[in-house]
Amino acid sequence: MFLALVIFLLTVGVGLFVTYPLLDQSRASQVVDPSDVESLMLRRDQIFHDIRELEFDRQVGKLSAADYEELLAQLKADAAAVLERLEQANGAEKAAKRGRSETGSRRARPSPDRNVEARIATARQRLEDARRPVACPSCGASNPREARFCMGCGAALAAGTKGEA
Repeated sequence: MFLALVIFLLTVGVGLFVTYPLLDQSRASQVVDPSDVESLMLRRDQIFHDIRELEFDRQVGKLSAADYEELLAQLKADAAAVLERLEQANGAEKAAKRGRSETGSRRARPSPDRNVEARIATARQRLEDARRPVACPSCGASNPREARFCMGCGAALAAGTKGEA
């Protein structure tokens, strides 16, 4: 009987220890210290890099559509949270410089989701531009942008060729 009671108490203790971080909402609502802005910016950049990698993995067929959508949703949620914390840190920094709180301000803040979507669209456009083929000036054959010589006729391609196939 005593052993069963000890096992029960130990199980409850471990369960509380494991679930406490999930139930602790006080950390989620903390205002970001302005000195933490640099680490948030690094995290933001890492998330954007992960989104680009995810796009690439989808394009080469490493991910199913369902996995892609799930992972993209997670990354977007992470990006929105980081952008929100960055916005809080920047707002606190500006308020400290002005010597007053931002709580009385009524100006509209851009939605973090809109920022993420705009940055994703910009990253996609850059990726598409980098993958756009280059036309050979001699024979007109389509070549990868990084090619130095034409795959059709062997002619040298100019490094900054603007012609597209």
